[in-house]
Amino acid sequence: MLTLTTDIHNLDFICLSKRRISRETHRRFIHSTYIPKPRGPPENMRKIATLGIVLLLAAIPWVANTHPAYAQAPAITVSPDRATVAATITVTGTGFPDDKDLELKLFDGTTEFDLGPFLASQSRLVGGKLRADANGFFKVLFTVPERPGGTYELRVKSGLAILASKSFTIEPSFELLNPPLTAPVTSGFARADSFTSGTEVRIRLRGWAPGETVIIAGLPIITDTGDLVTTLTVGPLGSLTTPTRYVGIASAGAKTVTAIGPSGTKSVTFTVLPRIVLYDASASSVTRFSIRGTVPTSVFLEGHGFPPGTIPSGTITVAGVAGSHGPITVGADGRFGKFGDRPLISFATALPWGPTAMVVGGVTFDFTRGNILPPAKVEDKDWPSGVPGALIVSVKQTPPPAPLTAFIALDRPSYAPKLHRVFVFGYGFGTEPSIDTDASGLAFPAANVLFDSDHGAVFAAGIDPTGTPPVTLLGDIHGLGDSYGLYGAIRDLHDNAPRC
Repeated sequence: MLTLTTDIHNLDFICLSKRRISRETHRRFIHSTYIPKPRGPPENMRKIATLGIVLLLAAIPWVANTHPAYAQAPAITVSPDRATVAATITVTGTGFPDDKDLELKLFDGTTEFDLGPFLASQSRLVGGKLRADANGFFKVLFTVPERPGGTYELRVKSGLAILASKSFTIEPSFELLNPPLTAPVTSGFARADSFTSGTEVRIRLRGWAPGETVIIAGLPIITDTGDLVTTLTVGPLGSLTTPTRYVGIASAGAKTVTAIGPSGTKSVTFTVLPRIVLYDASASSVTRFSIRGTVPTSVFLEGHGFPPGTIPSGTITVAGVAGSHGPITVGADGRFGKFGDRPLISFATALPWGPTAMVVGGVTFDFTRGNILPPAKVEDKDWPSGVPGALIVSVKQTPPPAPLTAFIALDRPSYAPKLHRVFVFGYGFGTEPSIDTDASGLAFPAANVLFDSDHGAVFAAGIDPTGTPPVTLLGDIHGLGDSYGLYGAIRDLHDNAPRC
């Protein structure tokens, strides 16, 4: 049993001591057992942590914009960045929003021109609108519109905002239309009574400055009255297309026509080919398409677009038969056989009947080449422009020997599929024939039928309005009142190549 004995006299001392001990002990306890606050990391670690937080915060908007359409600023490339009217231009865009309609505009410093109607069908359009894809990419093709020449700002816009732009220049252009440059080009010449045209052309100027005057130089281009075309003035859009004009008198070979103006100099080059015309006399304006088939026979000749120089004597042939003639001088302008001074080509050997060819100066002239000028009365009639002349050997026969032959040629390669010319050559007729065809729609109007009453030759043109190959004709060529019966069925026109 434990007994606690208290010294009452020392109670105050003990209590006081206890208080002192308690305070001291408490103080020591507090300082010795208090758990301190965590101390911060070292300075370098704090900097690393702070940098990591900054980078993390900065990455938040980047993560939001990882959609490819917003990965870069909108930009375009234009190829080519210089071109003429009607050229095709490719515009490629990157970094564009994929949720906005885009528009292409040409800005001339004052006004904008919308290229929407000139976008090519292969461009990427969404609901008829230009849009970038999910990657912010687009590719669009447009045709350069008929606008004045100069440098423009090509803009890609969304609403009123210009998202990207590049410089684009429209350059001036100069063209000769009809025919294509691959087709034969012949020079004009002067008859005694009028000027007769060469190859038909139209001059087209585009991309020049509004109201600009352009000088036309080089190969002569003339009007239907023979006046030389020297200057042309373009309209407010920097463009002009003339009515039909003609290649003037020129020698054979490569020729250049040049358009010169403040906006620049542009040229077109092509080759002039020779052409001949047959006359019944040296000082006559009556042209022919036939030669008498009995001997002796002769024809007077005129030529244009030949190389300057001399055609040796005895070198001109018809159907392979050499004619008799002296040396023929070709002038610097490519001409020989002017009115009253035409060379006479005579033949003592009979020529084979039918469509044929003449060789002059090493060049072959016949219907298929289109380098024989048609008779004047053909030009006076409403024949399609550019009808070639024929060369037919024939003798008037009454009654005709049997069988007589009709020969046809189809001028299909030169024309659109919906319009074919069909030509008929006939020979040995005693009276003017008529031409009958079936119900195919092909017709030979009387105005398109030429009959040489001296030689009994026929040269006729018809038009097939359907243009559906093959064209089959089931007709006859016969004399008036069928007095001479069947002269020969017109052949089936199945192939494309003219035959004569």
